Amino acid sequence: MGTKKIVLDTHVFLPGVSDSQRDPDSANVYKSIMEKCHRIVVNKRIIDEYSKISMRYGLPPLFIRDEIEKLKSIGKIQRTATFAGKNPISVGPEDDRCFAEAAVAAEADYIITRDAHFQAFEGLAETNRFDIVTPELYLKKEDC
Repeated sequence: MGTKKIVLDTHVFLPGVSDSQRDPDSANVYKSIMEKCHRIVVNKRIIDEYSKISMRYGLPPLFIRDEIEKLKSIGKIQRTATFAGKNPISVGPEDDRCFAEAAVAAEADYIITRDAHFQAFEGLAETNRFDIVTPELYLKKEDC
């Protein structure tokens, strides 16, 4: 099967690591990544997005930084650079473009999201050979 590079939307990552607002499918995605040789792809804007939204899930922003560092220390994080200046990805909601940018830069296999706005990236996904899937579909595809 090999290493998969996976971009996790904010509303999959945070409920996957939150104790107070844990979502079972998001938690199972996170567990699957931890148990397999897969990596979570992030860039600075994704980490900033996770931190900005974290309080909605009962997580202080510092927890997110610590979690990313922990994942990095065990080889579960792949960081990508952000595009300098204006993001060349011009489709989809601006606040979601950082996820598509990371997927393209890392040659990711998946973006995992429940956000219907990510459908705007379908052409980009097809061109760059990554799938945009829900947590439930990822768990079925990965046979977790």
